[in-house]
Amino acid sequence: MEKYYTTKQVAKSIGVGYQTLLRWLYAKHLAEPERIKLGGASVRLWTKADLQRARKQKKDGLAGRRSRTGTGRPKKRR
Repeated sequence: MEKYYTTKQVAKSIGVGYQTLLRWLYAKHLAEPERIKLGGASVRLWTKADLQRARKQKKDGLAGRRSRTGTGRPKKRR
């Protein structure tokens, strides 16, 4: 029987925050795993292959990395 992971487990496993992983999914930087309905909630079921794909996306920097360079106020010149 194949083991499934929750979105929170995947986020912790690859070393990103839960909200970050959701942002990547909503922005379509990662393919969304299969969803099932449990009661009134929709739950994502991550397989081992989905987990490896997310880990590779993070490692390769393809998951939508944002840079902080060029933000904030310009430095004062003396």
